[in-house]
Amino acid sequence: MANTLDVTLHALGQESADGSGAGVDIEVYRQAVKLVLTVTAQTATAVNYYVETGPDNAAWRRIGILKPSGPGAAKVEQYFDECDRYVRVAWTITGGTVDFSVAGEANTLIAGEGDIELPAGRVAQADPQERIKALIAASCDAEAALALSNPTPITKWPQSIRRRVGEIAAYILVKRSGFRPEDVDELLVTAHNDAQKWLMSVGRGVLKPPGIEPPDNLGPRETTGDPDYPDDHKPRMSDNWGDF
Repeated sequence: MANTLDVTLHALGQESADGSGAGVDIEVYRQAVKLVLTVTAQTATAVNYYVETGPDNAAWRRIGILKPSGPGAAKVEQYFDECDRYVRVAWTITGGTVDFSVAGEANTLIAGEGDIELPAGRVAQADPQERIKALIAASCDAEAALALSNPTPITKWPQSIRRRVGEIAAYILVKRSGFRPEDVDELLVTAHNDAQKWLMSVGRGVLKPPGIEPPDNLGPRETTGDPDYPDDHKPRMSDNWGDF
């Protein structure tokens, strides 16, 4: 998936006291994480796992709880949005030890939950976890299309792109629960198809909406060596994973 970053918040190991892992930098243009908690052994009578985020790897706020299905060996996958630049896992342990790991991936959200417009009666059916998953999937679709002609990672985008991503996310949500041909679901299909075509037109350079911004951290520039035309070159871009 476009601009996805693998993250490890706690490598597999044993803990016997309350603590927290090191903060992981997911960069400012990623706002959501998919995390998998794996518990391989547990003697503790109670363990709580908290997902925390912060802008500077110093001040932290709690955004959710990882909930294993029960004591002992367990595995759970959960999604969290509204992430700041740094993410970490913290835990509390009562009466024993636990062996666990927390890892997953961070993704860009080009649209938020407020950008998903569903037909009447559908909003209540949209589980928060499913909404975040749909936004990640829709954002990845948009990133893949925009990357055809734009340097990545894309860090800012106009409302016109945000709206299309919201339309794709709405389609994904309703598709998972089953379409209802007797109501307005067909409008979601049309909006989804139109949004995908529009994004591909932007990616191919046919449409050029203002407000798309590439990363600020350009890599080293290659010069011609000619003092009269020093900038007749293409810049090398860097996205913090190496130049390409």
